[in-house]
Amino acid sequence: MNKRRMLSLAKLKELVREVGFHHLRTEEFAETATYSPDAFLERVRSKPNTSLRAISDADFQRRYEALEATVARQEKCIEESFSTLLTAQK
Repeated sequence: MNKRRMLSLAKLKELVREVGFHHLRTEEFAETATYSPDAFLERVRSKPNTSLRAISDADFQRRYEALEATVARQEKCIEESFSTLLTAQK
């Protein structure tokens, strides 16, 4: 998960204030995409995020095979992503 490598929102806001920004505002976004099982597995195989690229090939393959077995029983796959936009004034 990318959150483990990212600053917390509280820490980011603190740093932004320290360099002279004010009127901080955040906005949360959620996106949902629906895939067929085959399309979802293809997406995972392409390693679309840095978390998947960070694990070893052997670990990825082991986890992918487990995912493949689970996804095979699904009618559709839903991917949700969440983002936070931080804006400020200087």
